[in-house]
Amino acid sequence: MKAVLLSIFTIALISASRVPLQAAPISVLAYGAACDGLTDDTAAFQKAAAEASRIFIATKSPASIVYVRTCVVKGTVNVSSGVHWVGGGTIIVPKQIGPTFYVTDANDVAFTGNTISVVDSGPDSPYNAAIAWFSTASDSAGHQRLGIENNQISGSAWGISVFYVAGSGSLDDVQIYGNSIVSVKPYSNWDAIHVAGKVSNILINANHVSGRGDAAIALTSEQRGTVVQTPTMATISNNVLHDNLVNLDDSGAHDTKWFNNQISTDKPCP
Repeated sequence: MKAVLLSIFTIALISASRVPLQAAPISVLAYGAACDGLTDDTAAFQKAAAEASRIFIATKSPASIVYVRTCVVKGTVNVSSGVHWVGGGTIIVPKQIGPTFYVTDANDVAFTGNTISVVDSGPDSPYNAAIAWFSTASDSAGHQRLGIENNQISGSAWGISVFYVAGSGSLDDVQIYGNSIVSVKPYSNWDAIHVAGKVSNILINANHVSGRGDAAIALTSEQRGTVVQTPTMATISNNVLHDNLVNLDDSGAHDTKWFNNQISTDKPCP
């Protein structure tokens, strides 16, 4: 009986050793962020992102990044696979000169509970987004798992941009849930949530969008050379959309369900 118990215990230890350990959350403060509402914390955010990426490569387990108080991000924070941004404070963007968070060719990336407030939104471009996921021309991989949930984004030129247009790979399993995306002034910004190109298994649910000068939620096919890349298998449901120039935009998506979205216009759109 003792031999049997010992064998079971040994097997349990071996099995446990194969389970990746979740790393402790990374604080941007440990990488030099002041988060005093005045100092530019972009470099510290980037260092924290690099460390989270290193941990993911070493352990195959995603690493979370946290921050507190009011942090200022004047530049772009590049994000790789396995990086999870978890809110706890507020991010102020004084002037948008590109994406605040820029994800490229990545797997298992998440943004949860972040508050991003843009003061000056800059020009109309899908790259000029608070959170942007883009493919690059050399990419050929099939990427998976992008979660953007319960974030508050205000004043950003575009709110959330997810584009697989460049490259020959794809992006699968995208969840955009429970986010609030607003313009500082009515119709002063462009698309709030835009998914385009070769992206599949998309859930856009329970988001609140108002005041956009273009689309609240858009799914679009995009042409790359002679090839048309199309979003597929999307569910857009239970979103609350009001006072937007365009509330729902389906421009070429395939096998998509739109239902239970609450749409209203508070005043005539220009």
